[in-house]
Amino acid sequence: YVEGKRVTDFSLNEETGCISKVICGEERFDADAVILAVGVSTLQHIIKSSSALRRREEFLKILNMTRIAA
Repeated sequence: YVEGKRVTDFSLNEETGCISKVICGEERFDADAVILAVGVSTLQHIIKSSSALRRREEFLKILNMTRIAA
């Protein structure tokens, strides 16, 4: 967590397929794990604007969600 920074993209480790960096504008932060604690519409926006996430099937499925079932 970096206060006042907005996540603009992610970088994937091509070997593992896991997120390895969080990108906030021009800054890059190494990441062992990433928790996206946001609502569905915000998550969809992040996926659409992320060159890394919008290529992954598991994230593309989220674009079809309208709400989370309780």
